[in-house]
Amino acid sequence: MMNSRTHQLRLVHRCLLGAAGLALSSGTAQAQSDWTKRFRIGLVTALNIEAEFSLVGDFGVSGVSPGQPGVGGLNHTYDDGQVLIDATGNAGGFTSNWGYQNASQYDATAHTLTFHGTRSFDQSGSQSSVTDEPYFGLDLAYGGRLADIAAGVLGWEFGFAFVPLRLEDAAPQTVSAQRVEHRFSTGGIVMPGAPYNGGASGIGPVIGDIATEAALSATTGQLTGSRLVEANLLDFRLGPNLQWHLGGRWAMSVAGGAVLRLVTGDYSFNEQIVFASGGVANNAGGFGATEFVYGGYGEAMLYYRTEEAAEIFVGAQYVSTGDMTFSGEGREARLKLGNGLFFTAGVHWIF
Repeated sequence: MMNSRTHQLRLVHRCLLGAAGLALSSGTAQAQSDWTKRFRIGLVTALNIEAEFSLVGDFGVSGVSPGQPGVGGLNHTYDDGQVLIDATGNAGGFTSNWGYQNASQYDATAHTLTFHGTRSFDQSGSQSSVTDEPYFGLDLAYGGRLADIAAGVLGWEFGFAFVPLRLEDAAPQTVSAQRVEHRFSTGGIVMPGAPYNGGASGIGPVIGDIATEAALSATTGQLTGSRLVEANLLDFRLGPNLQWHLGGRWAMSVAGGAVLRLVTGDYSFNEQIVFASGGVANNAGGFGATEFVYGGYGEAMLYYRTEEAAEIFVGAQYVSTGDMTFSGEGREARLKLGNGLFFTAGVHWIF
C-alpha cells in the first residue's frame, strides 16, 4: 500500500514538474514572439578606424612676426624673444617691453641682442597612418514588429550610436625653413640674465627699438610635436530586423540597412621645429570641420532572457561609410571609415 502511494506521489510530482517546464518554455517562447516594440541600450567598442595624416606646402609659424628692419615704433616677435612697443610709445627710440631667451643671443662686445624668427617652413609631402583603437561609445536601438514569418518575427529597427575618436600623429619630419636674423642695440645697459621679459611700463632696462637685418637664410630642421584629430561619430541606422527564438531563454536577430553618419570635430597641431644650427620655433593652431557621410550596416545579436521583459545581449556590427576629411592650408587628416567593426553589449526590452 505504501509503495503504491509513493509511486502515485512520484507520478504526480513528475507531472507537475513537466507542466511547469512546459509552461516556462511556452511562456519564454511566447514572450519571445508576442511583442510589438523593442528597445535596447548598450556600450559599444569600435575598431578598424584610422586616420591618414598628410602635410604638404608652405606654412607660416604662429606667434612669429619679425617686422620690418630699419623702422622704429613697431612690434617684433621672434622664436627666441620679442621687442614690443611700451607704454611710452617707445619714446626716444627705446623700449622697456622686450625679452630674450638665451645668453648666447647677447654680444657683450658689440652691445647687441640677436633674435631669430622663422617666417615659414616647407614640407614637400609627408603621409602617415595612425589609429588609437579601441574607441568606446554608446549604442541605442528602437524597433517594431512587421510580420510573423516561418523563421521568426520580421520587424524594423532605428538605431543610434555615439563614438568619440582621438587620433594623434607624432611622426617627426624633416622640413625646410626660412629664418630671419635681427639685431638690436642694447646701448650701455646692464644686461639682465637670460631668460628675461621686461614690462611695458617704460621703466626698467631699455634697448633700441630699430632692428638691423643680420641674415635671411634657408635652413633645415626637424618638425616634432603632434597633429591631433578629436572627432565624434554620430550614426543613424534604419533597416529591417529578423528575430527568432533559439529555444529556452535564447534568441537571435540579424539586421541591416542604411547609415547616415555625422562626423564633427577639430584638427589641432602643436609643433616645434628644432634646427640643427640651434634654436627652436614653436607653431600651434587648428581648425574644425563637420560633414555627413553615408553607407550601410549589418549586425547580428544574441539575447538571453533574464526576466519577463528584459534580456541581456551581445552583438557585432559592420558599418561602412564614406571617409571624412579635415583639411586646411596644406594640412589634411582623412578619417578612413569604410570598414568599421562595432562590438556591443547591454540590455534589451521587448513590450
